This record gives sequence, structure tokens and C-alpha cells, in this order.
Amino acid sequence: ARGRNRTDYLSEHSLLLLVLAKWYDKMYERNRDLTYLEEAIRVGFEKLQVSMQFLPDTEKVASANSDLRSRFGLKYERTFAEEDLSNAMLHGCQALQAIS
Repeated sequence: ARGRNRTDYLSEHSLLLLVLAKWYDKMYERNRDLTYLEEAIRVGFEKLQVSMQFLPDTEKVASANSDLRSRFGLKYERTFAEEDLSNAMLHGCQALQAIS
């Protein structure tokens, strides 16, 4: 998403990002298994790229969110504040860059 504001990016894909952030937070607190964590982040961002390119409407982004959720056995919860989401995704981006 070159040349795009990160806040706009987060807003547009908040459903998918929320699931990824929630899973990231739970896994990191649970066992800090970074290899598995980084792979989940990679898969999450791959899903996000697909939703950006081919699934632009809200309903289909929600569908990609549901697929990611089932992949990791997550229950979708609206518990992250916007700042929490941004912080979780910042860590996710850093982890992704480190293994790219």
C-alpha cells in the first residue's frame, strides 16, 4: 500500500486486521512461539493482499476475515481499541519485515 496513510489502511481492513492482532496478542502472551507467530502474520498479510486486490467490498473483506479466523480457530471479538489494534499491527509489521 505504497503512498497510502497507515491509518486509512487500518480503517479499511479493520475486520481482518483485528483478528490478526487479536491472535497475535494471544499467541505472544501464551508461549512466545515466534516462528509460528511470524508464519501467522505472513499468512494474514497474504490474505490482506488478496482482499485488497480482489475483494474490495465490506462483505467480501468480512469473508476473508472469517477464513482467517477459522484458520486459527479464533472467535471474533470486538475488544481492541483502535490504539491497541495499531500497536499490535505495528509489531506484526516489524516481525514481517524481519523475516521478509
